[in-house]
Amino acid sequence: MKFKQGGTALAWVPRLISYGGAQITAGFEDGVVRILELYDPKGLTVFVGRKKVSDADIRLKQVFKPHTAAVTALAYDRDGEVLATGKHKKTFDRFVKHSHRENEANT
Repeated sequence: MKFKQGGTALAWVPRLISYGGAQITAGFEDGVVRILELYDPKGLTVFVGRKKVSDADIRLKQVFKPHTAAVTALAYDRDGEVLATGKHKKTFDRFVKHSHRENEANT
């Protein structure tokens, strides 16, 4: 998966939210945040724990733009319910309620 803007920050989504541990939050130069998921394109089990990286693919789960400048920091609260995003020269700009628990997506 390719994006026009370069990545500037990464954080694994907490297992309390992504039970398989296969989601990554990525911040980009243009202020966009993307939630990405590693998965097995053959429809088998979730990627995490597999030895062959070549079995994995990435799909986009969620996109939002909390900033007008590069996202330089990403952090989840202890419970994984709130994602704080930050940009250069600011501690943080926004708190975004994390709303893509894996079990909610299947209901």
